[in-house]
Amino acid sequence: ILFGLAPALAAAQSSMSDVLKDETRGGTSSSHTRLRNSLMVVEIAVCLVLLVGGSLMLQSLGALLRHDRGFNPRNVLTFDVNLPDLAYPNDKDNPNRNSNADKFAREFSERLRSSSGVVNVANTTVVPATGGGGTIRFVIEGRPTALGQEDECNIAEISRGYFPTMEIPLVQGRFFSEDDVKLNAPPAVIVSRAFVKSYFPNENPMGKRVRYTFNAAQPFRQIVGVVGDTALLDLDAPPPPVIYEPNEQNGDTYLSYIVRTAGDPAAFVGAARSILHEIDPQLPLIQPRTFEQVAGQAPSVFLRIYPSLLIG
Repeated sequence: ILFGLAPALAAAQSSMSDVLKDETRGGTSSSHTRLRNSLMVVEIAVCLVLLVGGSLMLQSLGALLRHDRGFNPRNVLTFDVNLPDLAYPNDKDNPNRNSNADKFAREFSERLRSSSGVVNVANTTVVPATGGGGTIRFVIEGRPTALGQEDECNIAEISRGYFPTMEIPLVQGRFFSEDDVKLNAPPAVIVSRAFVKSYFPNENPMGKRVRYTFNAAQPFRQIVGVVGDTALLDLDAPPPPVIYEPNEQNGDTYLSYIVRTAGDPAAFVGAARSILHEIDPQLPLIQPRTFEQVAGQAPSVFLRIYPSLLIG
């Protein structure tokens, strides 16, 4: 609009006789020539700026997508399942427990795992690189902390197969075992390397205990393992301190499933939906995506890809 408006205004300010004289001479006036040349110089300069800016933006996007996320995103499908409260109520004798949800999660995971082309299956309350999840306030045993001054970090509830499925490396200690998910078992947690750097910089974290402070009745939970850092919140965000706890006796009614396949994970969506409907026909498979699609929708990618398109 601006580049088209400038010559239009110049033409509007010229008298008809001057225009006819210029046309008769078979050329253009020097003022029009200077104006056109100036506009060409400005247009080329702006194009070069946009070209350089667009190239830098695309390079930044490529570097972000190649950034180490702390897990292997290839051949991974993720989707959510939401269990309605009426069909999967809490236990009558223990309102804080939902054995119906636990039974569903075990059966669904086992049937997915036994399907052709599936390498491993896990579920979690937080899918990495989606910006979701929550935090927990806690205290470390042996460190007096005033009320309201507790530490706070990210928390994720996971099944035992989560770390092998995501291919997150074990740094120290062990993964969750079957004994850790039994009823009335001593509470155990696994923490990330960033958690150790933040709260045990010069100590061995193994055997240390933490306690959540949202309820005075919460027990101390022993650290049994340390795992590598992951891009839990976003691809370009520094890895946050994370506490992982087993969810196989928590009775969660909304879970995100992670399925690692031998081939194209998108091709497994139909099979996963069929298995889910065989167990409970009323349940939908919510937002099935490959992890490459998850990465493409991450907040940091969004902030780079749309300016790149605009600049282009």
